[in-house]
Amino acid sequence: MSFHEAQNYIAGKLSKQSGDFALISEAGKDVILKFKDTKVTSRRSSRDSLRAVYSRGAKIKILDFNLKSDLDAQIKTLTKGLKKDPNFNGTLESPKYRKVSNRHDSNLNDFDGTIILNDAIDLAFQRGADKIDGTFTHGASNIRLVTSGGADFDYDTSKLSMSMRAFVNDASATKVISSSNLEDFNYRHKIDEILDLAKQSVGPEKFKPGEYSLVLDPLAFSYIINEFGHAHKFLKRRVGKSVGSEGLTMYDVGNLRGGMGSAPFDGYGHPTRATEIISSGVLKNVVHNPLNFVVPIGKRSRAKIISGIDKGLLITNFRNTKRTKGKLDLKSKDAAFVIDKGHVIGSVRQVKISDDMLKILSGFSDSSNTKERILNPAVPTAVELPTVRIDGLKVA
Repeated sequence: MSFHEAQNYIAGKLSKQSGDFALISEAGKDVILKFKDTKVTSRRSSRDSLRAVYSRGAKIKILDFNLKSDLDAQIKTLTKGLKKDPNFNGTLESPKYRKVSNRHDSNLNDFDGTIILNDAIDLAFQRGADKIDGTFTHGASNIRLVTSGGADFDYDTSKLSMSMRAFVNDASATKVISSSNLEDFNYRHKIDEILDLAKQSVGPEKFKPGEYSLVLDPLAFSYIINEFGHAHKFLKRRVGKSVGSEGLTMYDVGNLRGGMGSAPFDGYGHPTRATEIISSGVLKNVVHNPLNFVVPIGKRSRAKIISGIDKGLLITNFRNTKRTKGKLDLKSKDAAFVIDKGHVIGSVRQVKISDDMLKILSGFSDSSNTKERILNPAVPTAVELPTVRIDGLKVA
């Protein structure tokens, strides 16, 4: 039985019940190419799934169906033991769904990514890399929604995302290149940026711990911003209160054109929209299933932001994020640089930050006039972010 046939069968059975339902199926695959220097390994990962959301009033139950098992038994399980979910706002009457533009490239349905990857590997070595590693993932799928209200809506989605780390002597740099279509997948330009950063960071030195202004490139900033997707208990008590400087605004844009996480509907079957998370530093909403975190761009270039800093550090990437309640522990990975009187004067070894997440964001003071759309494999939510300046942080 195909996913659509199973979806129709379950919908027919649930329509005889007293509750409401949304059935979301996805049929597709990802091709994952891991590379280390010129060695490439490949595997395919299925994205096939069928999820049911069944509700009566404010109570719901969510179940992932196994098509190889008895569907009737699973339907019976779905309709029993419903519980209240504070994130569920009930079933919408006659919702309207719109396909997200620029979210699918039909050329990626049966695509051979090794051609692009081999070109990327060759280019990295031509530009001076001593060694490289990373992952290139591409895929396409069809997603269909069937609801108790009579909706039957489907759309196609695709993605390409390459994370490459390049080494030059004792230094390295990483970029993540992400797009929903081949036309916008500008990997060759990004590889030039990776090698430029790696070469600039050769010969890192120790720096004096203390208070600095930080310039965080989009990849580094994505680790901090993603905490708003899963620090729910910590953030829920702060709705309506300040969580950052007045210059900080952030959205979750579920219907972002070409967004790597964009979809016409969310996990409950509700139409997606732009939700304001932070407005002028004040927390407005807490989202439990974010799709695209977006921080608006500013008016000045990255170079101009750097030129205005007397004592600072430029960080291009973090190794990971460790959060204990509201405290974040961050360690830099790859290229990091000292800024002195508006100039980048040299690279530094690992930078460590350990501070309250809200204190970090209270130092937000500027954002660049360019942005990057990233599907960072190290964090769960896609982002569209500028380079940002954060002042007054103690680093070690």
